[in-house]
Amino acid sequence: MRIINNSTTVREAGVTYVKDVHETTPKMSSYLLAFIFCDFTYTSGITQNGILYRAWSRPEEVNSTLYALDVGMKIITYYEHFFQIRFPLRKQDMIAIPDFAAGAMENWGLITYRETAMLYKDGVSNEANRERVAVVVSHELAHQWFGDLVSPAWWDDLWLNEGFATFVEYLGVDFVHPDWKMFDTFVVSELQDALAFDGLVSSHPLYVPVGHPDEINEIFDAISYAKGASVIRMMRHFLGLGTFQRGMNRYLTSKQYDAASHDDLWSALSQQARTEGKDIDIKSVMDTWTLQMNYPVVTVTRTTGRADSVTVTQGRYLDNPDTPELGKYVSPFNYTWDIPLTFTTSYSPNFNQSDQDVRWLRRNESSKLINLEAGSLPLGSSGWFLANVEQNGYYRVNYQLGNWEALANQLKSNHLLIPIINRAQIINDAWNLAKSNQVGFETAFKVIDYLDNEREYIPWNAARRELSYINRMLAVNVLYGPFQKFMQNKVNSSYQYFGLNNTGSSHTDVAARGLITGEACKYGIQACLDTTHALYQQWMANPSDNPIDPNLRTIVYCNAIQAGDWEEWSFGLKMYGEASVASEKVNLLKALSCASKPWILNNYMAIILDSNSPIRKQDALSVISQISSNTVGRALAWNFFRSNFNQLKDLFGSSFFSWTDVIDSVTRNFNTPFELEEVKAFRKSQEGNFGSGERAIEQAVEKVSSNVKWMQANEQVIRRFLTTTGYIS
Repeated sequence: MRIINNSTTVREAGVTYVKDVHETTPKMSSYLLAFIFCDFTYTSGITQNGILYRAWSRPEEVNSTLYALDVGMKIITYYEHFFQIRFPLRKQDMIAIPDFAAGAMENWGLITYRETAMLYKDGVSNEANRERVAVVVSHELAHQWFGDLVSPAWWDDLWLNEGFATFVEYLGVDFVHPDWKMFDTFVVSELQDALAFDGLVSSHPLYVPVGHPDEINEIFDAISYAKGASVIRMMRHFLGLGTFQRGMNRYLTSKQYDAASHDDLWSALSQQARTEGKDIDIKSVMDTWTLQMNYPVVTVTRTTGRADSVTVTQGRYLDNPDTPELGKYVSPFNYTWDIPLTFTTSYSPNFNQSDQDVRWLRRNESSKLINLEAGSLPLGSSGWFLANVEQNGYYRVNYQLGNWEALANQLKSNHLLIPIINRAQIINDAWNLAKSNQVGFETAFKVIDYLDNEREYIPWNAARRELSYINRMLAVNVLYGPFQKFMQNKVNSSYQYFGLNNTGSSHTDVAARGLITGEACKYGIQACLDTTHALYQQWMANPSDNPIDPNLRTIVYCNAIQAGDWEEWSFGLKMYGEASVASEKVNLLKALSCASKPWILNNYMAIILDSNSPIRKQDALSVISQISSNTVGRALAWNFFRSNFNQLKDLFGSSFFSWTDVIDSVTRNFNTPFELEEVKAFRKSQEGNFGSGERAIEQAVEKVSSNVKWMQANEQVIRRFLTTTGYIS
């Protein structure tokens, strides 16, 4: 709303009231209305289509709003063009709030942000901060159409809001920063994240009935956001971008200023497809992806005795197939899907495929013969084939051992032949299929053998996700030392290649350098540890002049505090208190959890319960979550969480993102039968008391059970691998 008139009237003797008169709002959902009274200041501009755009903050940080303002003005204009629907308001405000539970909220015309999601300051904030600001601004502006102009009829279709806004945010940022390769990032940040979450029997469908506020809070998770975005991306591919874009316009136009369900969306897209001569029933296809949880694993094998053909089969993927069903959600399709398939081979590599290349494996087809391009897969050849090109489909792919080995050999001999996304896909699929005992861990290790030659962020990020799991499982195991040497071998050449100088580097190279430096220090490469320690000591000697590259500060701070004692830790806490830039506070807050002294970590956690704590409420639970990822702190965080459970729930339980995250974090590293029984006992002792964390504690039990099973099945496999490769003598 806008103030259109201020008038002063006397209501009673000696008392003057100021009356603000606002324009009438458009028809809108009540949850999108916001008022803010503050003494903030703003920067502003006018978009190409005449929208007044303002970015508000604390007065001392107003210059840090300029990047968000610039990005916001460009993206809102781009969305008007992309959706072919003008932004319906005459103004758009956004405001950075110092203590805000969520990342941001899409109130119509007045978007509220946590400071880290909106403020960017040159020389202090880093490239990751800049990307986060761009992504969150883009996400919230997408909501002005998906959520505000058209609202879900009920919370059971929350994913229509969050899935679309998550997908569309990548369109917006890709428009402003095409060099960032945002749709490469999508694969590891959204799709692979969703696959990890959705491989549990305690997952849930995209469309899920809700009848209680806690049930609403529970579904603000990776399913509604990341899986929702991933199946939309899949749909965009099999429909074609043009059909998808025009179908979105049809949906938004027909339902504007109204509430909608997913069936309204399917109807609009199907109508658009039919007008363009495409015979596809969107509802029939997409119901298999939205009305049942989990996802398929597609197994592709050479067809015996036939050239240029493969046989495909589908089955349900679960991290731990032996986990008993919870019975909360029943699949209406018996866990079968309508699956869009794409293929390429080493004899005819084609990684630029469109909707015209899509083949289908239908829900009623457990197995199907697929004929490939003539000459693309000769009989008796030793070449490879690859399915799910560019990982457009929301599923995993398995192969016969020979094809896995051929793919691994290709990566080893010339990994650049396979694009970035599919390199990340091969790693992610192989390691998760090994986790579910569908391929051997020897295969998983073979597909990362080439990593010492990899210089791109996306495949390394996919590998780091999987190798971090091994790192966590072996952290207190006798095998950790040999595994550490293995990782030093994989990381060292990339660390030497990148160094620590970001001068003139691209956004993606800055990300890769940060990842590699972090891995080098984590796995004990001495040159990295020495450099980080020296830089931190230099800063301690002159606190007013921080010499550390903003893009490497989290890594430097963490490793220096880990190697140090109270002096290094207390200096970090002091700098946290003095920092005015929110992103710098986050860097220091995280680094303080890296301490290696148990008494320091216990002191740190106690601070968040202090009524005079310098740590903002929005960040308090992240302290416990971050300490739980520290090998020294994992048991400390678990004990602190249990001992103070009721107080923590009373203080922070309404912050459902943080609350569910801390439940996951304090248990995710457990992998012994004793720890599993502890988690089960704690769940039982607090039965019905987890609030919006009920699903999170269910998933914690399932994840720890999977960890226990993984250790029992693979500890000796890892030992054999490390022995045969010379890391155990």
